[in-house]
Amino acid sequence: MGKSKIFLVVSLLFLLIIFCLDLYYPQIFIKPNNFVFDKFYNFQGQVIDAEKKLDGWRLTVKPENLENFFGFLIVNTPLYPEYRYGDVLQIAGTIYQPEVIEQVDGRKFFYDLYLAKENIFGLMYRSRITWLEYRPSWQADFFAAKKYFWRNLNNNLVEPESAFAKAMILDERRELTNDFQISFSQTGIIHVISISGLHIAIFAVVLQTILSNLYLSRQQIFFAICLILSAYLFLLGCPAPALRSALMVLFVMLGPFFGRVVTSINSLLLAALLLLIFKPLALIYDIGFQLSFLSVLGLLWYGKFWETKLFFLPNTLKFREMCAVTLAAQTFTWPLVLYYFHIFSFISPVANLAILPFATGTLIFGFLLVLFGAWPVLADLLAWPLFLGLRAISQIAKFLAQIPFAYIELKSFSIFALALSLIMMLIFTFIIKPYEKNF
Repeated sequence: MGKSKIFLVVSLLFLLIIFCLDLYYPQIFIKPNNFVFDKFYNFQGQVIDAEKKLDGWRLTVKPENLENFFGFLIVNTPLYPEYRYGDVLQIAGTIYQPEVIEQVDGRKFFYDLYLAKENIFGLMYRSRITWLEYRPSWQADFFAAKKYFWRNLNNNLVEPESAFAKAMILDERRELTNDFQISFSQTGIIHVISISGLHIAIFAVVLQTILSNLYLSRQQIFFAICLILSAYLFLLGCPAPALRSALMVLFVMLGPFFGRVVTSINSLLLAALLLLIFKPLALIYDIGFQLSFLSVLGLLWYGKFWETKLFFLPNTLKFREMCAVTLAAQTFTWPLVLYYFHIFSFISPVANLAILPFATGTLIFGFLLVLFGAWPVLADLLAWPLFLGLRAISQIAKFLAQIPFAYIELKSFSIFALALSLIMMLIFTFIIKPYEKNF
Protein backbone atom coordinates (compact mmCIF):
# COMPACT_ATOMS: atom_id res chain seq x y z
CA MET A 1 0.00 0.00 0.00
CA GLY A 2 1.43 3.39 -1.06
CA LYS A 3 1.98 6.36 1.24
CA SER A 4 -1.01 8.18 -0.25
CA LYS A 5 -3.41 5.34 0.51
CA ILE A 6 -1.94 4.88 4.00
CA PHE A 7 -2.58 8.56 4.73
CA LEU A 8 -6.11 8.20 3.34
CA VAL A 9 -6.89 5.22 5.58
CA VAL A 10 -5.35 6.83 8.69
CA SER A 11 -7.22 10.09 8.04
CA LEU A 12 -10.57 8.36 7.61
CA LEU A 13 -9.93 6.34 10.79
CA PHE A 14 -9.12 9.56 12.66
CA LEU A 15 -12.33 11.19 11.39
CA LEU A 16 -14.32 8.14 12.50
CA ILE A 17 -12.81 8.30 15.99
CA ILE A 18 -13.53 12.04 16.29
CA PHE A 19 -17.07 11.45 15.04
CA CYS A 20 -17.74 8.78 17.70
CA LEU A 21 -16.21 10.89 20.48
CA ASP A 22 -18.22 13.96 19.38
CA LEU A 23 -21.40 11.91 19.35
CA TYR A 24 -21.04 9.92 22.57
CA TYR A 25 -18.36 11.64 24.70
CA PRO A 26 -18.23 15.34 23.65
CA GLN A 27 -17.24 16.43 27.17
CA ILE A 28 -13.83 14.86 26.62
CA PHE A 29 -12.93 17.93 24.54
CA ILE A 30 -14.17 20.43 27.14
CA LYS A 31 -12.21 21.49 30.20
CA PRO A 32 -14.12 20.74 33.44
CA ASN A 33 -15.91 23.85 34.69
CA ASN A 34 -16.72 24.45 38.36
CA PHE A 35 -18.33 27.81 37.71
CA VAL A 36 -21.78 28.42 39.24
CA PHE A 37 -24.25 29.70 36.63
CA ASP A 38 -27.60 31.51 37.02
CA LYS A 39 -26.08 33.93 39.55
CA PHE A 40 -25.38 37.69 39.51
CA TYR A 41 -21.75 38.68 38.89
CA ASN A 42 -19.85 41.95 38.61
CA PHE A 43 -16.59 41.67 36.68
CA GLN A 44 -14.31 43.20 34.07
CA GLY A 45 -13.89 41.83 30.57
CA GLN A 46 -12.31 42.73 27.24
CA VAL A 47 -14.24 42.68 23.97
CA ILE A 48 -12.61 40.31 21.48
CA ASP A 49 -15.41 40.40 18.89
CA ALA A 50 -18.47 42.54 18.19
CA GLU A 51 -21.17 41.41 15.77
CA LYS A 52 -24.10 43.64 14.90
CA LYS A 53 -27.63 42.22 14.72
CA LEU A 54 -30.91 43.89 13.76
CA ASP A 55 -31.85 44.47 17.40
CA GLY A 56 -28.47 44.89 19.09
CA TRP A 57 -24.87 43.79 19.40
CA ARG A 58 -23.49 40.36 20.18
CA LEU A 59 -20.23 40.90 22.05
CA THR A 60 -17.73 38.12 22.70
CA VAL A 61 -16.00 38.99 25.95
CA LYS A 62 -12.95 37.53 27.68
CA PRO A 63 -13.50 37.86 31.48
CA GLU A 64 -10.50 39.07 33.45
CA ASN A 65 -11.48 38.66 37.11
CA LEU A 66 -14.27 36.10 37.06
CA GLU A 67 -13.31 33.35 39.48
CA ASN A 68 -13.57 29.72 38.30
CA PHE A 69 -14.67 30.74 34.80
CA PHE A 70 -12.59 29.92 31.75
CA GLY A 71 -13.26 30.63 28.10
CA PHE A 72 -15.44 33.42 26.72
CA LEU A 73 -18.89 34.93 27.28
CA ILE A 74 -21.51 36.19 24.85
CA VAL A 75 -22.93 39.49 26.07
CA ASN A 76 -26.01 40.80 24.23
CA THR A 77 -26.31 44.60 24.28
CA PRO A 78 -28.57 47.27 22.66
CA LEU A 79 -27.56 48.98 19.42
CA TYR A 80 -26.30 52.00 21.37
CA PRO A 81 -23.80 52.62 22.76
CA GLU A 82 -21.46 50.77 20.42
CA TYR A 83 -18.41 48.84 21.55
CA ARG A 84 -15.34 47.67 19.66
CA TYR A 85 -12.53 45.16 19.81
CA GLY A 86 -10.19 46.10 22.66
CA ASP A 87 -12.76 47.87 24.85
CA VAL A 88 -12.48 46.92 28.53
CA LEU A 89 -15.90 46.88 30.21
CA GLN A 90 -17.27 46.61 33.72
CA ILE A 91 -20.16 44.16 33.36
CA ALA A 92 -22.83 43.34 35.92
CA GLY A 93 -25.55 40.79 35.35
CA THR A 94 -26.63 37.17 35.50
CA ILE A 95 -24.52 34.61 33.64
CA TYR A 96 -26.48 31.73 32.11
CA GLN A 97 -25.19 28.39 30.85
CA PRO A 98 -26.00 27.55 27.20
CA GLU A 99 -28.51 24.71 26.95
CA VAL A 100 -29.82 22.22 24.42
CA ILE A 101 -32.69 23.76 22.40
CA GLU A 102 -35.73 21.67 21.52
CA GLN A 103 -36.75 22.48 17.93
CA VAL A 104 -40.26 22.55 16.45
CA ASP A 105 -39.76 19.26 14.60
CA GLY A 106 -38.68 17.51 17.81
CA ARG A 107 -34.98 17.47 17.00
CA LYS A 108 -32.45 18.92 19.41
CA PHE A 109 -30.01 21.71 18.66
CA PHE A 110 -26.97 21.29 20.90
CA TYR A 111 -26.41 25.00 21.37
CA ASP A 112 -24.10 24.37 24.31
CA LEU A 113 -21.71 22.25 22.23
CA TYR A 114 -22.07 24.56 19.24
CA LEU A 115 -20.71 27.40 21.40
CA ALA A 116 -18.22 25.17 23.23
CA LYS A 117 -16.32 24.51 19.99
CA GLU A 118 -15.51 28.26 20.01
CA ASN A 119 -14.58 28.12 23.72
CA ILE A 120 -17.76 30.04 24.67
CA PHE A 121 -19.44 28.82 27.86
CA GLY A 122 -21.65 31.64 29.14
CA LEU A 123 -24.50 33.94 28.03
CA MET A 124 -25.61 37.32 29.38
CA TYR A 125 -28.72 39.42 28.65
CA ARG A 126 -29.82 42.86 29.89
CA SER A 127 -26.49 43.48 31.59
CA ARG A 128 -25.34 46.76 33.13
CA ILE A 129 -22.20 47.84 31.26
CA THR A 130 -19.70 50.60 32.01
CA TRP A 131 -16.90 51.44 29.57
CA LEU A 132 -13.50 51.58 31.30
CA GLU A 133 -10.76 51.89 28.68
CA TYR A 134 -9.55 50.94 25.24
CA ARG A 135 -6.50 48.71 24.81
CA PRO A 136 -4.85 49.12 21.39
CA SER A 137 -3.41 46.07 19.64
CA TRP A 138 -2.78 44.80 16.14
CA GLN A 139 -5.98 42.76 16.38
CA ALA A 140 -7.86 45.93 17.29
CA ASP A 141 -6.38 47.64 14.23
CA PHE A 142 -7.79 44.91 11.99
CA PHE A 143 -11.18 45.24 13.67
CA ALA A 144 -11.05 49.03 13.12
CA ALA A 145 -10.31 48.43 9.44
CA LYS A 146 -13.35 46.16 9.22
CA LYS A 147 -15.51 48.90 10.76
CA TYR A 148 -14.16 51.34 8.15
CA PHE A 149 -15.11 48.92 5.36
CA TRP A 150 -18.51 48.38 7.01
CA ARG A 151 -19.17 52.15 6.97
CA ASN A 152 -18.18 52.39 3.29
CA LEU A 153 -20.83 49.85 2.34
CA ASN A 154 -23.41 51.25 4.74
CA ASN A 155 -22.96 54.85 3.55
CA ASN A 156 -23.05 54.14 -0.18
CA LEU A 157 -25.82 51.52 -0.42
CA VAL A 158 -29.45 51.35 0.71
CA GLU A 159 -31.20 48.45 2.41
CA PRO A 160 -31.49 45.56 1.80
CA GLU A 161 -28.56 45.80 -0.63
CA SER A 162 -26.33 47.25 2.11
CA ALA A 163 -26.94 44.27 4.42
CA PHE A 164 -26.53 41.92 1.44
CA ALA A 165 -23.14 43.42 0.55
CA LYS A 166 -21.93 43.27 4.15
CA ALA A 167 -22.85 39.59 4.29
CA MET A 168 -21.04 38.80 1.04
CA ILE A 169 -17.91 40.86 1.65
CA LEU A 170 -17.52 41.19 5.43
CA ASP A 171 -19.28 38.10 6.78
CA GLU A 172 -21.89 40.28 8.54
CA ARG A 173 -25.18 38.41 8.08
CA ARG A 174 -27.21 39.42 11.11
CA GLU A 175 -28.69 42.53 9.48
CA LEU A 176 -30.43 40.45 6.81
CA THR A 177 -34.18 40.10 7.23
CA ASN A 178 -35.87 36.72 7.58
CA ASP A 179 -37.83 37.04 4.32
CA PHE A 180 -34.67 37.90 2.43
CA GLN A 181 -32.89 34.77 3.66
CA ILE A 182 -35.92 32.53 3.08
CA SER A 183 -36.12 33.39 -0.63
CA PHE A 184 -32.42 32.55 -0.99
CA SER A 185 -32.92 29.23 0.80
CA GLN A 186 -35.89 28.33 -1.39
CA THR A 187 -33.87 28.88 -4.56
CA GLY A 188 -30.73 27.13 -3.28
CA ILE A 189 -28.46 30.17 -3.35
CA ILE A 190 -28.16 30.79 0.39
CA HIS A 191 -24.40 30.28 0.06
CA VAL A 192 -24.21 33.64 -1.72
CA ILE A 193 -24.88 35.57 1.48
CA SER A 194 -22.05 34.00 3.44
CA ILE A 195 -18.33 33.59 2.98
CA SER A 196 -18.40 29.94 2.01
CA GLY A 197 -16.13 27.61 0.13
CA LEU A 198 -17.77 28.67 -3.11
CA HIS A 199 -17.20 32.34 -2.26
CA ILE A 200 -13.50 31.75 -1.61
CA ALA A 201 -13.25 29.53 -4.71
CA ILE A 202 -14.67 32.27 -6.97
CA PHE A 203 -12.41 34.80 -5.27
CA ALA A 204 -9.40 32.54 -5.90
CA VAL A 205 -10.35 31.96 -9.56
CA VAL A 206 -10.73 35.72 -10.14
CA LEU A 207 -7.37 36.36 -8.45
CA GLN A 208 -5.79 33.59 -10.50
CA THR A 209 -7.13 35.08 -13.73
CA ILE A 210 -5.85 38.58 -12.88
CA LEU A 211 -2.44 37.40 -11.72
CA SER A 212 -2.02 35.07 -14.72
CA ASN A 213 -2.28 38.08 -17.02
CA LEU A 214 0.69 39.63 -15.20
CA TYR A 215 2.90 36.79 -16.48
CA LEU A 216 3.79 35.55 -13.01
CA SER A 217 5.07 32.04 -12.40
CA ARG A 218 2.87 29.36 -10.83
CA GLN A 219 4.69 29.66 -7.54
CA GLN A 220 4.38 33.46 -7.54
CA ILE A 221 0.65 33.24 -8.27
CA PHE A 222 0.14 30.72 -5.48
CA PHE A 223 1.98 32.76 -2.85
CA ALA A 224 0.29 35.98 -3.99
CA ILE A 225 -3.13 34.36 -3.56
CA CYS A 226 -2.10 33.03 -0.13
CA LEU A 227 -0.97 36.50 0.94
CA ILE A 228 -4.13 38.25 -0.29
CA LEU A 229 -6.41 35.63 1.27
CA SER A 230 -4.51 35.84 4.57
CA ALA A 231 -4.89 39.62 4.70
CA TYR A 232 -8.59 39.27 3.90
CA LEU A 233 -9.11 36.71 6.66
CA PHE A 234 -7.32 38.90 9.20
CA LEU A 235 -9.51 41.86 8.22
CA LEU A 236 -12.55 39.71 8.94
CA GLY A 237 -11.11 38.72 12.31
CA CYS A 238 -10.38 35.17 11.08
CA PRO A 239 -13.93 33.81 11.44
CA ALA A 240 -13.95 30.01 11.53
CA PRO A 241 -16.09 29.43 8.38
CA ALA A 242 -13.95 31.74 6.22
CA LEU A 243 -10.71 30.29 7.60
CA ARG A 244 -11.94 26.75 7.01
CA SER A 245 -13.07 27.54 3.46
CA ALA A 246 -9.81 29.28 2.59
CA LEU A 247 -7.74 26.35 3.88
CA MET A 248 -9.77 23.79 1.98
CA VAL A 249 -9.84 25.74 -1.27
CA LEU A 250 -6.13 26.57 -1.10
CA PHE A 251 -5.17 22.96 -0.37
CA VAL A 252 -7.36 21.52 -3.09
CA MET A 253 -7.58 24.08 -5.89
CA LEU A 254 -4.23 25.80 -5.60
CA GLY A 255 -2.10 22.70 -4.98
CA PRO A 256 -0.98 22.49 -8.62
CA PHE A 257 0.72 25.90 -8.28
CA PHE A 258 3.49 24.12 -6.39
CA GLY A 259 4.53 22.81 -9.79
CA ARG A 260 3.96 19.14 -9.05
CA VAL A 261 1.13 16.65 -8.83
CA VAL A 262 -0.80 17.05 -5.60
CA THR A 263 -3.20 14.41 -4.26
CA SER A 264 -6.35 16.48 -3.95
CA ILE A 265 -8.35 14.18 -1.70
CA ASN A 266 -5.42 13.97 0.71
CA SER A 267 -5.09 17.75 0.67
CA LEU A 268 -8.75 18.08 1.61
CA LEU A 269 -8.38 15.55 4.41
CA LEU A 270 -5.25 17.30 5.68
CA ALA A 271 -7.11 20.62 5.88
CA ALA A 272 -9.98 18.96 7.74
CA LEU A 273 -7.62 17.22 10.17
CA LEU A 274 -5.73 20.43 10.95
CA LEU A 275 -8.98 22.21 11.76
CA LEU A 276 -10.34 19.34 13.85
CA ILE A 277 -7.17 19.12 15.92
CA PHE A 278 -7.94 22.62 17.24
CA LYS A 279 -11.74 22.33 17.16
CA PRO A 280 -12.73 18.64 17.32
CA LEU A 281 -16.38 19.41 18.14
CA ALA A 282 -16.79 21.08 14.75
CA LEU A 283 -17.19 17.72 12.98
CA ILE A 284 -20.72 17.22 14.31
CA TYR A 285 -21.71 20.54 15.88
CA ASP A 286 -20.72 22.95 13.10
CA ILE A 287 -23.00 22.90 10.06
CA GLY A 288 -20.62 25.21 8.23
CA PHE A 289 -17.76 22.73 8.57
CA GLN A 290 -19.87 19.91 7.15
CA LEU A 291 -21.16 21.98 4.23
CA SER A 292 -17.67 23.30 3.44
CA PHE A 293 -16.16 19.83 3.48
CA LEU A 294 -18.84 18.38 1.21
CA SER A 295 -18.84 21.35 -1.16
CA VAL A 296 -15.07 21.06 -1.69
CA LEU A 297 -15.51 17.30 -2.09
CA GLY A 298 -18.00 18.13 -4.83
CA LEU A 299 -15.45 20.43 -6.46
CA LEU A 300 -12.95 17.56 -6.43
CA TRP A 301 -15.13 14.87 -7.89
CA TYR A 302 -17.51 16.85 -10.08
CA GLY A 303 -15.68 19.98 -11.23
CA LYS A 304 -14.45 18.53 -14.54
CA PHE A 305 -17.59 16.44 -14.88
CA TRP A 306 -19.86 19.51 -14.91
CA GLU A 307 -17.45 21.49 -17.07
CA THR A 308 -17.73 18.73 -19.70
CA LYS A 309 -21.53 18.69 -19.46
CA LEU A 310 -21.67 22.49 -19.85
CA PHE A 311 -19.67 22.45 -23.11
CA PHE A 312 -22.36 24.60 -24.78
CA LEU A 313 -21.57 27.58 -22.51
CA PRO A 314 -18.89 30.09 -23.54
CA ASN A 315 -15.72 30.09 -21.48
CA THR A 316 -15.07 33.81 -21.83
CA LEU A 317 -13.68 35.11 -18.52
CA LYS A 318 -13.91 31.47 -17.35
CA PHE A 319 -17.73 31.63 -17.27
CA ARG A 320 -18.14 27.90 -18.01
CA GLU A 321 -15.57 27.00 -15.36
CA MET A 322 -17.33 29.10 -12.73
CA CYS A 323 -20.70 27.54 -13.62
CA ALA A 324 -19.14 24.10 -13.22
CA VAL A 325 -17.67 25.10 -9.86
CA THR A 326 -21.09 26.33 -8.72
CA LEU A 327 -22.89 23.09 -9.61
CA ALA A 328 -20.07 20.83 -8.38
CA ALA A 329 -19.99 22.52 -4.98
CA GLN A 330 -23.67 21.70 -4.43
CA THR A 331 -23.58 18.10 -5.66
CA PHE A 332 -22.91 16.64 -2.21
CA THR A 333 -24.48 19.32 0.00
CA TRP A 334 -28.16 18.88 -0.87
CA PRO A 335 -28.78 16.04 1.68
CA LEU A 336 -27.43 18.20 4.52
CA VAL A 337 -29.43 21.23 3.36
CA LEU A 338 -32.56 19.07 3.32
CA TYR A 339 -31.79 17.64 6.76
CA TYR A 340 -31.03 20.95 8.47
CA PHE A 341 -33.30 23.37 6.61
CA HIS A 342 -36.08 21.06 5.31
CA ILE A 343 -35.93 22.59 1.82
CA PHE A 344 -35.08 20.91 -1.47
CA SER A 345 -34.83 23.38 -4.32
CA PHE A 346 -35.53 22.07 -7.82
CA ILE A 347 -34.80 25.52 -9.22
CA SER A 348 -31.35 25.66 -7.62
CA PRO A 349 -29.26 24.84 -10.75
CA VAL A 350 -31.14 27.46 -12.77
CA ALA A 351 -30.87 30.02 -9.96
CA ASN A 352 -27.14 29.47 -9.51
CA LEU A 353 -26.46 29.79 -13.22
CA ALA A 354 -28.66 32.91 -13.41
CA ILE A 355 -26.89 34.75 -10.59
CA LEU A 356 -23.36 33.69 -11.42
CA PRO A 357 -22.54 36.58 -13.82
CA PHE A 358 -23.80 39.05 -11.22
CA ALA A 359 -22.12 37.30 -8.26
CA THR A 360 -18.64 37.64 -9.73
CA GLY A 361 -19.18 41.30 -10.60
CA THR A 362 -20.63 42.16 -7.20
CA LEU A 363 -17.67 40.58 -5.45
CA ILE A 364 -15.22 42.66 -7.50
CA PHE A 365 -17.14 45.94 -7.12
CA GLY A 366 -17.84 45.15 -3.47
CA PHE A 367 -14.16 44.76 -2.64
CA LEU A 368 -13.36 47.98 -4.49
CA LEU A 369 -16.11 49.87 -2.67
CA VAL A 370 -14.95 48.78 0.79
CA LEU A 371 -11.49 50.09 -0.11
CA PHE A 372 -12.44 53.36 -1.83
CA GLY A 373 -15.90 54.07 -0.43
CA ALA A 374 -14.67 57.16 1.42
CA TRP A 375 -13.84 58.93 -1.88
CA PRO A 376 -17.15 60.56 -2.97
CA VAL A 377 -16.87 60.51 -6.78
CA LEU A 378 -15.18 57.12 -7.02
CA ALA A 379 -17.61 55.69 -4.47
CA ASP A 380 -20.57 56.67 -6.67
CA LEU A 381 -18.97 55.04 -9.71
CA LEU A 382 -18.49 51.81 -7.79
CA ALA A 383 -21.73 51.81 -5.80
CA TRP A 384 -24.12 51.93 -8.75
CA PRO A 385 -22.96 48.75 -10.56
CA LEU A 386 -22.67 47.03 -7.18
CA PHE A 387 -26.21 48.07 -6.25
CA LEU A 388 -27.56 46.87 -9.61
CA GLY A 389 -25.79 43.53 -9.27
CA LEU A 390 -27.06 42.98 -5.72
CA ARG A 391 -30.58 44.02 -6.70
CA ALA A 392 -30.48 41.66 -9.71
CA ILE A 393 -29.48 38.71 -7.52
CA SER A 394 -32.18 39.43 -4.92
CA GLN A 395 -34.85 39.90 -7.59
CA ILE A 396 -33.85 36.66 -9.33
CA ALA A 397 -34.15 34.84 -6.01
CA LYS A 398 -37.53 36.42 -5.28
CA PHE A 399 -38.89 35.69 -8.78
CA LEU A 400 -37.69 32.09 -8.98
CA ALA A 401 -38.97 31.30 -5.48
CA GLN A 402 -42.50 32.18 -6.65
CA ILE A 403 -42.47 29.67 -9.52
CA PRO A 404 -44.78 26.71 -8.76
CA PHE A 405 -42.89 23.62 -7.57
CA ALA A 406 -39.61 25.56 -7.52
CA TYR A 407 -38.92 23.87 -4.17
CA ILE A 408 -40.47 21.52 -1.68
CA GLU A 409 -40.50 21.71 2.09
CA LEU A 410 -40.26 18.54 4.12
CA LYS A 411 -41.32 18.66 7.75
CA SER A 412 -39.09 15.72 8.54
CA PHE A 413 -35.90 14.36 7.00
CA SER A 414 -34.49 11.78 9.39
CA ILE A 415 -30.87 10.99 10.11
CA PHE A 416 -31.46 7.64 8.41
CA ALA A 417 -32.65 9.41 5.25
CA LEU A 418 -29.58 11.66 5.42
CA ALA A 419 -27.21 8.69 5.69
CA LEU A 420 -29.02 6.85 2.88
CA SER A 421 -28.83 9.91 0.61
CA LEU A 422 -25.09 10.32 1.16
CA ILE A 423 -24.52 6.59 0.53
CA MET A 424 -26.49 6.83 -2.72
CA MET A 425 -24.37 9.82 -3.77
CA LEU A 426 -21.20 7.82 -3.14
CA ILE A 427 -22.58 4.88 -5.12
CA PHE A 428 -23.44 7.19 -7.99
CA THR A 429 -20.02 8.83 -7.80
CA PHE A 430 -17.95 5.66 -7.87
CA ILE A 431 -20.15 3.19 -9.77
CA ILE A 432 -22.60 4.94 -12.08
CA LYS A 433 -20.75 8.14 -12.98
CA PRO A 434 -17.62 7.72 -15.10
CA TYR A 435 -14.87 8.79 -12.72
CA GLU A 436 -11.11 8.88 -12.93
CA LYS A 437 -9.47 8.43 -9.56
CA ASN A 438 -6.97 11.09 -8.55
CA PHE A 439 -5.79 9.47 -5.31
